[in-house]
Amino acid sequence: MILAVAWWVLAVLVAYTYVGYPALLGILARIRPKPLPRAEIQPTVSLIIAAHNEELCIRDKLENSLALAYPRDRLEILVASDASTDRTNEIVAEFADRGVRLNAIPERRGKSYAQNQTVEMATGEVLVFSDANSMYEPDAVAKLVRNLADDSVGYVSGELRYRKPRSAIGAGEGLYWRYETWIKRKESETGNIINGNGAIYAVPRRYFVQVPDHTGADLWLPLTQIRRGLRTVHEAEAIAYEETSLTAADEYGRKHRSTVRVLHVLTEHAGVLNPFRYGLTSLKLLSHRYLRYVVPYLIVALLVVNAFLLSSAFFRVTMALQLAFYAAALVGAWLQSRGKRVILFYVPYYFCVVNLAAVQGALRFLRGERVRVWEKATTTRIRTDEEGP
Repeated sequence: MILAVAWWVLAVLVAYTYVGYPALLGILARIRPKPLPRAEIQPTVSLIIAAHNEELCIRDKLENSLALAYPRDRLEILVASDASTDRTNEIVAEFADRGVRLNAIPERRGKSYAQNQTVEMATGEVLVFSDANSMYEPDAVAKLVRNLADDSVGYVSGELRYRKPRSAIGAGEGLYWRYETWIKRKESETGNIINGNGAIYAVPRRYFVQVPDHTGADLWLPLTQIRRGLRTVHEAEAIAYEETSLTAADEYGRKHRSTVRVLHVLTEHAGVLNPFRYGLTSLKLLSHRYLRYVVPYLIVALLVVNAFLLSSAFFRVTMALQLAFYAAALVGAWLQSRGKRVILFYVPYYFCVVNLAAVQGALRFLRGERVRVWEKATTTRIRTDEEGP
């Protein structure tokens, strides 16, 4: 009896994390929406592009930035080059006569440090942050800043979309990202988003605070603004494009490193879990972040507990379903190695990859490690226009 209850508790927690929470948001967005007034404003904007050894895409990024449909006299473009050793700085220098400014950081300290330093050079009323491999729609900046007509808004995240995936792991990443984006939209419609995206977000200069170099701005800044009583929102029409990961190793490495950074943020901002002060936002943080990092252990416990309940026909079926899921993940890995992808297999494969990566990241966090810098996978830097968004 106790084991059966334990199984149901574990199963409900996993189901709530991935299905129940999004469903709850969908309902709340209908019955308790919190609309945000927008206006077509044109404050001065500083677009800060983070770069480290981006010679493969920085020229495209700068041309993309210069083509933005925003008044040129109200938009400055700065490149925060984190100790680049390739031709990145040289290429950026070619754009100096078109108003692009370079901040060449001499010692590699990571993306957050480079951005913090470059903010000191910025003159805009609004700071927009981007990655070198993120290509914006022409109206992306205008769509971001219209949310800042309301002085209560301290953070606006745009919408990152992945181009056509070139591998099974990339297809899994793209599908997962569409699911995540839907959740962010509903979180925004019901109040605050919990995390944004480092490829496209805006912060009013007066509300900006420096981001610690061992954390990521896409979670640390929204939680910081929430604690200051400001609203954090998602703008679905401010669109950027990137490539998906090409290999499982790329995605696994990115996920376990980001897990270390995220767990530091969650530790430092645990106060947002106080429902008496933050209300629904506390539930969002618990559901969208904390439970996600508990899932790897829940699904292992679910399998182990199920193994002791095989005398019941029901639990024999649930065991068979779990084993079939993990078998499908193995098939997905095999297909990935052969350059093939089938949704029935790449979804469980991607699920297993990211959860294994989360476990490794948690172990690194418990050892007291901090991740400040890492090499971005070359495959995510290469832009392939012929594939389309």
